[in-house]
Amino acid sequence: MRVILDECLPRGLANHLIDHQVLTVPQAGFAGLTNGELLRRIEGLPAQNVIASYSFGVIILRSQSNRLASLIPLVSGVLKALAAIRPGDVIVVVNE
Repeated sequence: MRVILDECLPRGLANHLIDHQVLTVPQAGFAGLTNGELLRRIEGLPAQNVIASYSFGVIILRSQSNRLASLIPLVSGVLKALAAIRPGDVIVVVNE
């Protein structure tokens, strides 16, 4: 599956998402865009910000920080979410 990591996430997280094609927002050429504009660029749709209408899903990571050490415990949840996500889904992975 293709994955784009938001700018607030460390690039090293990509190394833990094995078997997925991972790019960071800057690598994809979308650095500095607002979240709404980023979603529109990824999808290529005109201005709308309704996730359900997109041809991709969004995984939100909730953690104490965006440091790699805080995100590593979320990797198994992210991999499960990647296996289950469908277009228009929003899945929240929480570090408890």
